[in-house]
Parts: sequence; structure tokens; C-alpha cells
Amino acid sequence: MASYTFEHKIQGHRHTIDAETSEAAIDRLDAATRGDQRSYRLLPSYRTSAPKPTDAQLDTIYALDEAAAAHAKAKADSFDRCDTDGFLSQWASGINGELARTKRDILLNGGYAQFRVLCDGEGNVVATKVHHFTNQFSFAPESRWRLPDSLADGLGRRWIPTGDKSRVQKRLGLHEETRWFPAYAAIAGGGKGLSGCASCYVGVFQEGQPKD
Repeated sequence: MASYTFEHKIQGHRHTIDAETSEAAIDRLDAATRGDQRSYRLLPSYRTSAPKPTDAQLDTIYALDEAAAAHAKAKADSFDRCDTDGFLSQWASGINGELARTKRDILLNGGYAQFRVLCDGEGNVVATKVHHFTNQFSFAPESRWRLPDSLADGLGRRWIPTGDKSRVQKRLGLHEETRWFPAYAAIAGGGKGLSGCASCYVGVFQEGQPKD
């Protein structure tokens, strides 16, 4: 049987957890997360720094640590019992542990995460979402910023290529920076089946934005 100790510092206080396989710990996490996510949805956007976590968020962070440790132990115990024959349960424990750790990281920053934004020459944010397409001629994936109508009419262009090396951005006096937004973590992916046709990953997304 494997055992784990998770340790990190939160606002100068060291917090140590001995992992235990406990559905109660995960139930506490679910209840705390449901109540906590509502607490940071209405905070202002376009921040240049992250807020400090609230007391309620710190309580959720402790629950997330317990859940991540429980998932890690469950994965190791499954391997001890049946080696790779239990690969599905081991995979599920692994990705759920990663999800718990990612949620914790967001709450350590007050419920916020950093995202790329498109700015004008003075640093004002003009676009906050990247749109993904498949080029209809080359079938290659492409990414574009979409300017608001008021700015697109003045610049004569609505869709702006992404990337710091974009010549279009430089010609129009635009550039990319990072800003802090209310965020959430979720398991995303696509495809069907388990024989290489499906993919899942833990992603970080802006509140109010779809998982794409």
C-alpha cells in the first residue's frame, strides 16, 4: 500500500495532508466548490494582478488538496492490486486528481487565472477571446481575435491573427498581453471511443466562456 503526504504554503501557513481514500473528502469538496464558485463570478475583469483568496476559498483549497491526495492513493492502490489491468480506473483517478489540483491553483489566485488578451497601443483590452477555425482551403487549424464592431469599422479589419509575431497586429498598432479573469477548471476533450479516437484533458477556462 502506498501512502502520500501533500504539503504547500498558503499565505505563509504550511498545510500538510495525509492522503486517505475517502468518498467523504470528495463529497466535502463537491459541496464547497458548488458554494464557492458563486463567490467570484461577479468580480471585475481585466485585472493585471490576482486577488488574494478569501477565507471560504481557503477552506475549499484544503478540501481540494484532500481530494487530490485521495485520487493519487486510489490510483496507486489500483496498480498494486491489478497492475495495468485496472488502467481505466487508474486513468480516471489520475485525471480527477489533476482536476482537483488545477481547481486549487485557481483558488490560490482568488478564483482567477491568466489569459491572453489583445490590446491597443495604450494597453487597453480590445478583445478577450480567441476563436479557432479550420482553414477551408488548407484544412489547417487557425486562431483569430475578433474585434468589436466599433473598432473593426475604423481599422477596416475584423479578424486578427494571434501570436506575438503577427505582422497584422504590428501594422494596426495592436499587441497581446495577459490579464487575470474569473476562471474555472474542467475536463474537456472530444471524439468517441477509447482506442485513440477520444481525448480528454484538464483545461482552464474563463467564466462564462465555453470549453472550446
